[in-house]
Amino acid sequence: MVVETARMPEWRRFAVEGVGMHADDLAEGGIALRIDDYQRRFIIVPGPAEDVVAIGFEVDDEDGLNEAVEHLTAEGVDLTRMTSDEVTLRAVADGLKFDGPKRLRYEITAGPSRTNAPLDMAASGFVTGAGGLGHFVMTTRRPAAVRSEVERLFGARLSDTISQKVSGVPLELTAAIARENACKRSRSRRRSRARSRATTSPS
Repeated sequence: MVVETARMPEWRRFAVEGVGMHADDLAEGGIALRIDDYQRRFIIVPGPAEDVVAIGFEVDDEDGLNEAVEHLTAEGVDLTRMTSDEVTLRAVADGLKFDGPKRLRYEITAGPSRTNAPLDMAASGFVTGAGGLGHFVMTTRRPAAVRSEVERLFGARLSDTISQKVSGVPLELTAAIARENACKRSRSRRRSRARSRATTSPS
């Protein structure tokens, strides 16, 4: 996850003293936040957005990236390769990017760099592992449309619905979880449809 802000000292204090994460300084005044052996979990960089500007999803390898290209291209997504500077900042081997729901930058990456360097953290108990970092939450006035787009692009399925007040504002939360091998299943469905069309004779 990449956050852009003009309030770098406040973000560092919040992340390190408030949440208890490990912080490493980056070039151009940014910071990388760690909670495990991944070199990057959160990246905070100077800029005007004051918001999350990119969300990252990891695939196993280059084959996974190729499957993502095939799936997303078939869904009409305009994909571009991440630049060398973007790959370096995120400490990954390669990646793709596209603009998705809520006009956020969505990134599919492979080959994350890991490190055995010790963590300097004020908190413990973060659990990541094979399940990854966890959920991210976005707000929208178009929940049905955004849910449909997330399901279509990421092969996600509904896992939970939650009614919750945040700062006194009632929110209806819909949780979705990405399915494993969604790209392979999407490709299989497209081939099945193609076979069906090829074997259907005109009446």
